[in-house]
Amino acid sequence: AALGFAKRGAYWIHPATELFVQFVNPPVMIGHKHVAAPAKMRTRAGELAILSPLDCVLDRLAWHLDRGDTETLAQAIDVARARRVPLADIEAWIAAEPAPADRKEHLVAALRRRLK
Repeated sequence: AALGFAKRGAYWIHPATELFVQFVNPPVMIGHKHVAAPAKMRTRAGELAILSPLDCVLDRLAWHLDRGDTETLAQAIDVARARRVPLADIEAWIAAEPAPADRKEHLVAALRRRLK
């Protein structure tokens, strides 16, 4: 709050940026994957623990698998393209998730079409 952020639901927002901050209670999980070692980002205010590009993609895909949300699928694809996240790493996570096989197959097919 002292830096100008305001709490809105589960997020902290600042009027000078489109980005928002979310503080997650440990353990940080993406689907059934534990994020044991978060990525780090240096800022003028200090170092922040953040999701790696891969974990960001997986977080969006977890929402998609759980709720069928097309916006989160588009977000995952955008980040995967921009940050060159290996499709093999994404597919390995999908294979390990306890979602229905047909939903996972559909997701992998969509990602292969859009990321190759």
